[in-house]
Amino acid sequence: MTIPFNNVLIGGEPCEMPELKENVKNKLSELGEYVFNDSDGKALNPNRERRPPTKIDYYTYYDGEWIIGTDIREGKAKMIIYGDLYEGWFNNNNKAIRGRIIYSWGNYYDGEWDNDKRNGKGKFKSFDGRWLYTGDYKDGNYHGYGVY
Repeated sequence: MTIPFNNVLIGGEPCEMPELKENVKNKLSELGEYVFNDSDGKALNPNRERRPPTKIDYYTYYDGEWIIGTDIREGKAKMIIYGDLYEGWFNNNNKAIRGRIIYSWGNYYDGEWDNDKRNGKGKFKSFDGRWLYTGDYKDGNYHGYGVY
C-alpha cells in the first residue's frame, strides 16, 4: 500500500505536508518502500477507514487508517514525528505490531513494536552503517539476546 505525502488536513483545510529531512530521504531511498504484511494486522479492529492526512499536533503528521467514527489511529500508516518517519502499524493510537522508523539523523529501526515502544525482534542500524544491532528489545531498549 502506498500512502502519498502530499497534503494534510488541519480543521478540514488542506495544507502542505512537511518536507522530509535530507537524511530521512536518503535512507528511505536506500531502504525502499516499506512493505506491509496484511496478516500482521489481523487482530486489529476490522472497522477501519482511510482518511486524508491529518496534523495531530505542531510536530506530528499522520497519514493512514482510523477506526470508523472515532479519533483512534489504527491500521496501516505513515507518520512524521519531529522529522522522524515511521511506517508501520498502529493500534489504539500507538506504534504497534511491526514497523520501521527512520530517525532524522539517518539511523533506523525495523522490527516489532508494542505500545509505542520497540518490543520483540528488531534491527537498529546507524546512519553510517558502522553500528548494527539485531536482536531482542523490551520497552524500547536492547534486552535479551542480540548481536552487535
